[in-house]
Amino acid sequence: MRKWPGQRLALYHVIEYKASGEPRYKRPLWLIFVPVEIEIELPTPREAQAIYEERFSVEHSIRFMKGDLGLTCGQFNSTEAEGRVQVWVEMVATAFWFLWALRAMAETEGKMLPGWWRSGKLTPGSVRRLAAGLLLSLGWSKPQPKLRGKSSGRAAGTSLEPRERFKAYRSASQ
Repeated sequence: MRKWPGQRLALYHVIEYKASGEPRYKRPLWLIFVPVEIEIELPTPREAQAIYEERFSVEHSIRFMKGDLGLTCGQFNSTEAEGRVQVWVEMVATAFWFLWALRAMAETEGKMLPGWWRSGKLTPGSVRRLAAGLLLSLGWSKPQPKLRGKSSGRAAGTSLEPRERFKAYRSASQ
């Protein structure tokens, strides 16, 4: 058996209660925290709760960003798939951090905000909609469209091997 290096972690057993004092859920929630570096102190239960609550906004932002960038419909069937998935994840993370950086600028440019932005709350979606205007105010100009012709297509006589197909699994057929 392999010998794995030791790793510090904290396991939290979370039970939420309703106002009446009864448990909110039948089963408790188990949270695990693994510090990036050994020197980092493990969070107290209250700090762990704050970290866990922040997790949802980050995960949902990345999920929506993936949908906006069209990254939810990729098919990775080749041996190079791991590299392509890594590039896509890095692209989503870069776009997310770019919006985070633009957020501070959107807060300072309060007078120039459009009329549709009534709530005043800076969510990743609202910053994304404001991003083009913010970039134009920085002097960025949008690229000019390039003329494209009709694609010549594949070379004559090119034949591709069919993709590997898998049989549909149905549990009712057993």
